[in-house]
Amino acid sequence: MVHYKTYLQGLLAFRRPLDDQMLLCHLPDEFGGWRPKAISPLIVADMKDLTLAPKLVSDAIYLKRDLESLLGTLYVLEGSTLGARILYRRANELGLDGTHGARHLHEQAASDGFVRFLQILDAAPDVDMNKVIGASDLAFQWAETAFKDNVNE
Repeated sequence: MVHYKTYLQGLLAFRRPLDDQMLLCHLPDEFGGWRPKAISPLIVADMKDLTLAPKLVSDAIYLKRDLESLLGTLYVLEGSTLGARILYRRANELGLDGTHGARHLHEQAASDGFVRFLQILDAAPDVDMNKVIGASDLAFQWAETAFKDNVNE
C-alpha cells in the first residue's frame, strides 16, 4: 500500500497543475464538444480514503496553448487511460475500487476518451507532428519529475 500512496502523491503533483490549466484553456474548434477529464479531484478523494494528505506542490508545469502543445500533452494524459486499466485491477487486489481509494483509476479505465482523442489527432489540420512529439516528451518529463519529487519524502 506504501507504493500506491507514493503513486497517488506523484500523480497528483503531475495532474493537478495540468488539470487546472486545461479547465481554463480554450480548446480549439477541432476538438468539437470533446473535453479531457480532470482526474485530480478524484485523486484527492482517493487520498482522503487512505488518510493521505495531499502535499503542496509548486505549479512548475506550464501548458502552452498552441495546438501542437495541447495535442502532445493530451496524448500523454488520455493515453494514461490504457495503463489505468491494468492499475485498476492491481488496486482491486489491494481492496480498492471505484468507490474507495481507486476512483481515478476506475474513471480512467472506463473512459473512451483516448479513442475520441485519437480521432481528433488524426483529423487535426496541418499540425507539425515533431512539435506534438516534443510536447508529449515534455509531458512525460513533467510526470517523471513529479514522481521523483514524491518518492521517499
